[in-house]
Amino acid sequence: MKAIRVKVLPAGPKDVWREMRMLDNDQTRGCFAGTKRLAFALGMEEDTIRKCRQHLQRLGMLESENRREGRRFVWQWYPTLPVGCVPTGPSDDEIERSRDRLEAHIAAVLRGGHRTSPKRKQKDRGGTAVPAGEVAKDVLKGYPGTPPKRIKDDLRRYPSRV
Repeated sequence: MKAIRVKVLPAGPKDVWREMRMLDNDQTRGCFAGTKRLAFALGMEEDTIRKCRQHLQRLGMLESENRREGRRFVWQWYPTLPVGCVPTGPSDDEIERSRDRLEAHIAAVLRGGHRTSPKRKQKDRGGTAVPAGEVAKDVLKGYPGTPPKRIKDDLRRYPSRV
């Protein structure tokens, strides 16, 4: 990642990716550092961190997931590299080949070519009309324990929406 030329990937997204990679706990928990934490650590504005994250997500180099931790939800981030862009050894030739593959991947995505499909399930980010019943079923499917009485009553009261 450090070997990528600045004209291909600016320093901001590179720094954000490297910091998140350093804070990445493991494959299951990822990095859960917030925008403020990253902005403070890197000496950037919070808005710049958000833009860098969006840019890295478009390139397929950062995945996110909103997970429940107790009573609150926490964004978790997974810095990734496209398939074939991870060096298999520490030799300069291997690092150069991996860098060239990653730069080609970035150029293709920015041109509108291909994008690697993320390993995690794609989530609907809005813009689509989804029936309320389908949303309720999705919510209840991942809900630990029994749903609150209010939700059960709503599902019984409006069966046409389910």
